[in-house]
Amino acid sequence: MLRIPGISENARGFSQLAFAGPTPYAQLGNANNNGTDPQFFQNWSIADDLSWVRGRHQLKFGGTFRYRRMTVQDRRNESGSFNFNSFSTSQPNSVDFARHGNPFASFLLGEVFSASAAVPAPTRQHNDQLIAFYGEDVFKLTQRLTISLGLRYELPLYVKEKDGIISYMDPSRPNPAAGNRPGALVFLGNGAGRRGDRTVIPAYNYGFSPRLAITYALNRKTVIRTGYGLFRVETAVGRMNSCQFWCSGFGLQPFYTSTNNGITSAFALNRGFHANPQAPPIFNPALNNNGSVTMINEHANRMANSQSWTFALQRELPFGINLDAAYVGTKSNGTWTGASVPNQIHPRYLALGQTLNASITSPQAAAAGVTLPYPGFTGSVPQALRAFPQFTNVDDVYQPTGYNFYNSFQMRVQKRHSSGLSFLGSYTLAKNIGFPGGDIFGDVGGAGGARGIDTFNRKLEKAIVPSDQTHVFITSWSYDLPFGRGKKLGSGIGRAADMVIGGWAVNAIERYRSATATAVGGGPALPLFGGANRPNWVSADVRSSVSMGSFDPARDRYLNLSAFSQPALFTIGNAPPRMPHVRGPAFLNEDF
Repeated sequence: MLRIPGISENARGFSQLAFAGPTPYAQLGNANNNGTDPQFFQNWSIADDLSWVRGRHQLKFGGTFRYRRMTVQDRRNESGSFNFNSFSTSQPNSVDFARHGNPFASFLLGEVFSASAAVPAPTRQHNDQLIAFYGEDVFKLTQRLTISLGLRYELPLYVKEKDGIISYMDPSRPNPAAGNRPGALVFLGNGAGRRGDRTVIPAYNYGFSPRLAITYALNRKTVIRTGYGLFRVETAVGRMNSCQFWCSGFGLQPFYTSTNNGITSAFALNRGFHANPQAPPIFNPALNNNGSVTMINEHANRMANSQSWTFALQRELPFGINLDAAYVGTKSNGTWTGASVPNQIHPRYLALGQTLNASITSPQAAAAGVTLPYPGFTGSVPQALRAFPQFTNVDDVYQPTGYNFYNSFQMRVQKRHSSGLSFLGSYTLAKNIGFPGGDIFGDVGGAGGARGIDTFNRKLEKAIVPSDQTHVFITSWSYDLPFGRGKKLGSGIGRAADMVIGGWAVNAIERYRSATATAVGGGPALPLFGGANRPNWVSADVRSSVSMGSFDPARDRYLNLSAFSQPALFTIGNAPPRMPHVRGPAFLNEDF
């Protein structure tokens, strides 16, 4: 059994060993999956709605109050998680630095790229509230024209912790162990060294959401509909359960990482973690120096919003068939992603070249004019150039930096059951572009999102979104076979024969859809502490000449590798995150 110094013998689970690099290896251990992580959710809500019909007006009013509470205890990662990277056994002055090396060899040498281990914090209890009101008037202006007007008001009262068991980095607070540079921990709750309040994310003033819909009947069989709506989404609080982000001082979550892309390790495995100087609680604003901290984005209390608009035509066709055709568009802003990386260094420093692989005490650093950011600093040149050099990582949580723009043509054909036949078919032609992070209606937090390659140029992340599918066609149909008593064929047969050949139907559901766009990765490692690099895109012929119909994955290449090249060292590749015109195999599914 592997015993790592600094990990308690009473820790739950086995230390977790993970390997990242071009050579895949299975993860060992179960520190993050072992232990207990109980979460108890309670929700209370009060809602009242009133409908009132007066003349040509159909009025609706209503309101909601919701209170939710989450009680959590995080006992994961007590036995520690250790990450090993191929960088530690690669050649840093090669354009193939990111492709060479072996993470398991780094493990055998004890070169830890990053590691963390937990001392659990006490049980915590978070709560938040939401107040909302709405009004709507559906006004039948004429026999053919109907107008609907609506307005919704939402006031979120954001998260509080019952006893203030929360800490995070205040980017403006002086750090006493880093020459009073800005960036130090604050601790909520009452008592010495604590801030005196319990509010994690302060309330945002309000959010008004207007809605408009117009319906016009051209004739008895044709209707035109159009509309616009603004929808708001309050900040999800699910990520509050994790002590990885919020419990420093109340518990301990020490995190160590290499500060120069693995050229030197975070520490040697056989030496283990540094011993914790004292047991929690510890209300020291410099507690997480040389480790990882969480900050709350200054705009975290802004609700995300999604604008939606549509123009639709509905037509009744012969034989009981209805046709719907519509243009539908949405535009979302303020979804939570990982685009903001507060502790990334500016890409202008890439001009320093190999000096970025040097120690701050090296002659190269002195020649480049890079000095100690504060007395007592130790580390690499790029670490010294960070906005918060006292921290190896800053998670910017609940950052509303995501966006996407969706346009689609949607068509639906439906036949009501008659003459033994019914069917429903729908087709969507769509394009979705942006940097959405996660589902706007999900718990995406922000810290868990993929990091952008350069926080100073977030336009580099604008691309076809991972879930985009150009064509989607779905149909279902049912046909009653014309055999048996009362049918076209065999209407005069006896009861026994009818039990055999009568009452049969044929049904099918068919789904055909395009694949999602092909993601692109690679390129030399960038010592910016941002997202991973990408290659250069040098040819439009990304797809190989092998047709999909004859493609054999055991023999053929799906992509033309010569369409890409390695960027020069310390440069950012020009390829987008996903190729807009290159997709995987289409999805075809038939149930009969």
